[in-house]
Amino acid sequence: MRTKTSLIARMGLRLGVALFAAGLCAGALGASDAEPRTPAAPVTGKDLADPEKEEPGDSADPLPPEFSKAADVVELPPVVKPIEKKIEKSKPATAAPAVKTAEAPVELHVDASLDEEIIKNVAGPSRSRTASDSSTPKPLKNVEPDPVADARLALPSKPVTEPGYASVLTGTLQANTELKAETLPHLIRGVLIVPAKITLKINAGATVLMRADANATKPLQAGTPDPTKSAAVWVYGTLLVAGENGRPVEFAGQDKDNANLLLYGTELSKLDGARFKAADVAQNGGVCQWTNCEFNDSKYYALASGAGLFTHCTFKKCGGIFAAYDEGPWALLVRRCLFENCRDGLLLNRDPGQACLLVEKNNFIGTRGANLRAMPRASALNAKNAEELLIGENWYGTMIEEEIDRRIVDRRTDATIKAHLNTRPPSEKPFANAGSGALQTSIANTLNDQQTATAKMLAALVAKQKVLTDKNKGAIEKTALGKEVVKKDIKN
Repeated sequence: MRTKTSLIARMGLRLGVALFAAGLCAGALGASDAEPRTPAAPVTGKDLADPEKEEPGDSADPLPPEFSKAADVVELPPVVKPIEKKIEKSKPATAAPAVKTAEAPVELHVDASLDEEIIKNVAGPSRSRTASDSSTPKPLKNVEPDPVADARLALPSKPVTEPGYASVLTGTLQANTELKAETLPHLIRGVLIVPAKITLKINAGATVLMRADANATKPLQAGTPDPTKSAAVWVYGTLLVAGENGRPVEFAGQDKDNANLLLYGTELSKLDGARFKAADVAQNGGVCQWTNCEFNDSKYYALASGAGLFTHCTFKKCGGIFAAYDEGPWALLVRRCLFENCRDGLLLNRDPGQACLLVEKNNFIGTRGANLRAMPRASALNAKNAEELLIGENWYGTMIEEEIDRRIVDRRTDATIKAHLNTRPPSEKPFANAGSGALQTSIANTLNDQQTATAKMLAALVAKQKVLTDKNKGAIEKTALGKEVVKKDIKN
């Protein structure tokens, strides 16, 4: 009996081994029939996970519960009200020293025939700067504030200093300012305003901390960031950041609430090699070119109007880019960027028009919500169903078609409409050298490759803004004419 039992056991063991071997053979045959998988190149810098490793949402398992529920309900942040009236009447400095304008590591060369038109109509009037001026600019030049202006936003009568910081910026800049790399960080405290025709330049290697001012006065206007809770930088002029690989310009919010960078002017700002941590960004006008930049823990980049140009940028644990407002004509370019573990990728509301939207060759990895989302339009008509948002080829974190469809959400008129965005076929693997930290030659090649599209985009935006300006001007003239007719009738 014992021998028979052991024989049966041995037979069972052999049968199990045979079945296991057969399974391995079948798997090998299946693998040989399948298309060989090319190893993916690194997505970006050395601190990123291997793209070959499974990312969240990269398998056939059901998406997390928050995707099916909360992902379809995204609350957009309100557009912050500008405070232009607070700075328009500020007295300019009598002799503002010029900022040294060293060339940025990578320059975007726009067609010469369009450059002057773009700067004039989109980015405000160009200003001549004396590059040879070697005098050290005074970051904060004290001038007597206009009595009509809000004195609480004017500079203090004495220079602002604080132990542990190379410089302290607060109030309204009255002259072009240049921050250099120092052993100590620079501090932006409370509210900092960069008025029109004033430039704030920050050189490679500089660290800028942004902190609330407990002694600041709360804002007069509702909806304006509170400087007692977090710092806010209002840029109506020009912001230039000249960071480099290995020597970025670091921006970091120091409070519980994220700091705010508000780009509300009509001029051209260029940020190369900037790293933002715990800072939210809103743009409502002008042209802002972001190259080789990184955003960490930002709730959003809100694009309300103007042109936002993102090339080789990385978004880590961010809310996404929200281009879902109707404040004015806007254009968006997002190329070779990385969205890593973000709440959402890109949120769009409407078609910005021909040549004004370019989204391609981006990597979306670990997105908890939608990679691409078309927001609901309460006032949309049935005809708007035909409105297409043209999106290029991107990597959506998976090759499974059903999973990709669930990450592209279209809710412009009906909550049940899914995946109707006009997208090109997705990439079969992550794009190499996407995001920040790419080789300088790769960044330069990307910029050169897209310069024609960028020029067309800005030219189209200029045309849209001109049409809107003429329309508003006509409405004002019509209203004035109506008032004149009323006055004549009253006289008669």
